[in-house]
Amino acid sequence: MLSTSETECAVSAMRLVLRYGPFSGSALSNLVAVLRDRLADVVANLKFEVNRSNYSSREW
Repeated sequence: MLSTSETECAVSAMRLVLRYGPFSGSALSNLVAVLRDRLADVVANLKFEVNRSNYSSREW
């Protein structure tokens, strides 16, 4: 799982690629797909951790 700073860096890198890179080509679309999937996994794990922290330790 990525830390907050690693996630911020990943988002910044994605913005740079989209801002300065060509908007066509399979390499860019593959990169976008990989980054999207990884960030989606991170968000899903964050939601799980938040939901899990709503319970007291005795409920686990």
